[in-house]
Amino acid sequence: MTRKGSRIAANNRSLVRLSLLIAVVGALVIGNVLFVTGIGYHVRSGTNVAAYSEVATTSETILARRGYILDRNGNIIAQDSVAYNLIAILDNSRPSYEGRPAYVPYEQKREYADKLSSILGCDSDTIYGYLDQNLYQTEFGVWGRGLSSATRAEIENLGLYGLEFEEQSSRNYPLGAFASHLIGYTRYSSDLDAVVGEMGIESLLNAYLSGKNGKRVYSQDANGYALLGTQLSYTAAANGNNVVLTIYKQCQ
Repeated sequence: MTRKGSRIAANNRSLVRLSLLIAVVGALVIGNVLFVTGIGYHVRSGTNVAAYSEVATTSETILARRGYILDRNGNIIAQDSVAYNLIAILDNSRPSYEGRPAYVPYEQKREYADKLSSILGCDSDTIYGYLDQNLYQTEFGVWGRGLSSATRAEIENLGLYGLEFEEQSSRNYPLGAFASHLIGYTRYSSDLDAVVGEMGIESLLNAYLSGKNGKRVYSQDANGYALLGTQLSYTAAANGNNVVLTIYKQCQ
């Protein structure tokens, strides 16, 4: 065989080997895709892909701001502030996310109770009683409601899994007891998901001060994370009206 013929034969063999390699790699990739699609389990990473494929439609309330109450010079007497309710996910069937459990691990419930008790101002046994239940999720009674942003941050800094926060409106009076009998007070209504006036101007002008909550509807995965580009509808919140009084804080 001539030198030229040898080079052609060698090139043909290289081409055949390259074609076989591409065919094998392609078969492995296609096989992996078919396996994951059919079984819902990724062998190399050990991830249960099926758990992440569950998509649900959910809605989120967009809280409206209750109107301010001000004195004649614009000093704020009453205003809305944000508070948080603490929720613990107890159902261990909820899929983990990036190797982190999305629920309170059973063997760590006592540890959770000890850490949360000092922040919530409640004894450890009471907190443990809330956690030691056969429920999907639980709250922590009066100790876990109406938490401030600072308290939320303190809990988040603990790095505990399975704890979530639900946003809630509350009413704040920057001037303290100033004109309290005239201004009145409010309470949070879980039925209306809003602050409602109970006495004084807060009650008398409740309809005028109250806003109307909005709503957002979107799709989320099995871990409760919103899927990008899946917003189905959006209704903006309408804030309440402000009330300006004739009183003046320096004189009265």
